[in-house]
Amino acid sequence: MTILYCLIANKSCSLAEHNINGDKKMSDIAHKLVKKLEFNQNSNESVEYETKTYSYRVFDEVVYICVTTQSFGKQSAALFLKYINQLFENEFGIRGKATKLTLDMNRDFLPTLENQMKAFSSEGGQDKLRALQADMEKVKDNMQRNLQIVLDRGDKIELLVDKSEQLSSQSTTFAESSKSLRRHLWIQNVKMTIAIGVLVFVCLAFLAFYVKTKAH
Repeated sequence: MTILYCLIANKSCSLAEHNINGDKKMSDIAHKLVKKLEFNQNSNESVEYETKTYSYRVFDEVVYICVTTQSFGKQSAALFLKYINQLFENEFGIRGKATKLTLDMNRDFLPTLENQMKAFSSEGGQDKLRALQADMEKVKDNMQRNLQIVLDRGDKIELLVDKSEQLSSQSTTFAESSKSLRRHLWIQNVKMTIAIGVLVFVCLAFLAFYVKTKAH
C-alpha cells in the first residue's frame, strides 16, 4: 500500500510535486489529467489505470492528485488528499490559486508532501487514516448538530416574527378603531355644541321678546 506520486496545481501551473521513484509516465498522465479538469467545480474522483489508482481532489480552484497502488484504496486516497489540501491551505491560503509561477510552493511544501506520503504509506498509515476518518465523522456530526440548532432557532424566530406581525396587525386595528372613535366623539361634540348654541339663541330670543312685551 504505497503513495507513489503527488501533484498540486492550479489552472495555470503546477505548484508542488513529488515522485518517489521518478516514473515519468505517472507525471505525464497526472499533468494531462490537470488540463482536462474543471477548476470552478469542487470534486473528488478516482480512476484505475495500469495497476495504479489515480485520485484527484479539486477544491477552491486547486487540484490535488495522488497515484497509489490499487491496494491502497480509493477511500484512503481521498482522505490523504483531503488532509494534504488542509495542510496546503493552512500554509499558503489563497496564494495557491492565484500564483502563475511554476512550482512556486515546491521548495516550502515539498518536505511536508514527502513526509506525509511516507507516513501514509507506512505500516502505521492505516491507523492514521482511521484516525482521520474518525475526526471527519466527528466534524460531520458536529456540523449536523449545529445545522439542526440553526434550523430550530429558525423555527423559533419564524414563530416570533408571526407573533410580531400579529401584534402589529392588532396594533393597526386598534389605531384605526381609536381614530374612528375620536372622529365619532368629535362629531357628537360638534352636534352638542350646535344644539347648545341653538338653545341659548332661542332662550335669548324668548327673553328679549318677553322684556319687550313687558315694556309695553
